[in-house]
Amino acid sequence: MLKNNPFHYSIATRIRNSYFIKYLTPNPNDNILEVGCGVGYFCQLLYKYGPKIYGVDVSSESIEYCKRNIDGDFTIGDAESLDYEDHYFEKVLCTEVLEHVEDDKKALKEMYRVLKPNGSLVMTIPTQDGIFGAKIKNIMHSHGEGPSKHEREGYSKKEIIELFESVGFKVDKIRYTMVFFTEIFMGITKIVYSIKTKDDHLDSQSEVQEVSNSLLFKILKIIFPVFLLISKLDDIFLHKILKGHMIVLRGIKSE
Repeated sequence: MLKNNPFHYSIATRIRNSYFIKYLTPNPNDNILEVGCGVGYFCQLLYKYGPKIYGVDVSSESIEYCKRNIDGDFTIGDAESLDYEDHYFEKVLCTEVLEHVEDDKKALKEMYRVLKPNGSLVMTIPTQDGIFGAKIKNIMHSHGEGPSKHEREGYSKKEIIELFESVGFKVDKIRYTMVFFTEIFMGITKIVYSIKTKDDHLDSQSEVQEVSNSLLFKILKIIFPVFLLISKLDDIFLHKILKGHMIVLRGIKSE
């Protein structure tokens, strides 16, 4: 169940839900791959619509969690070298991953390769265009070594559209999200997590499981609906006048 996944109580995760359903339109005839699936929250979200779910992640701990808890095909792997046949998937999801990849264009080419003609890639990436720049985004993220390392701070709309088009995608949906209150709540959650774990970075989503039964997390679950409501209103109204921390977009494979 989604409610058993600790990322169900992440503001950043929940704001993305509706976009992924709207832009991917999952159905039982689909093979859907999530590149950088972590502990599989979005795989669980998509699974209830009936598609065959695949997930790949560099973290062996996250993949083991997915295999134990989610129906799907999960594999340890790298976005820059996907171990799937050409034209295998109708849809691909990749969220908050591209900024961690050393060769982002190579990773996009791989996603393009495994998609069927007219298949769609839905992606979110960070941007420095928002009111807080990269300050809140960088909480709990390493700029040294390890999976959480950022290779780049973010992309502008112009940069990500040009990158998509350079490998053959046609971008037909793009917008800012996570504008103001959403990003503040995300930052508060990260700070509380870092205090609880005495750790200043997060290398794998599987590490979040360690605090899912803590008192702080139980308190978060109680007050979370209020945060979520404010964030949804933030996303509906403030994005019209302010740029956000995150860009969500859809690219269609043109061939």
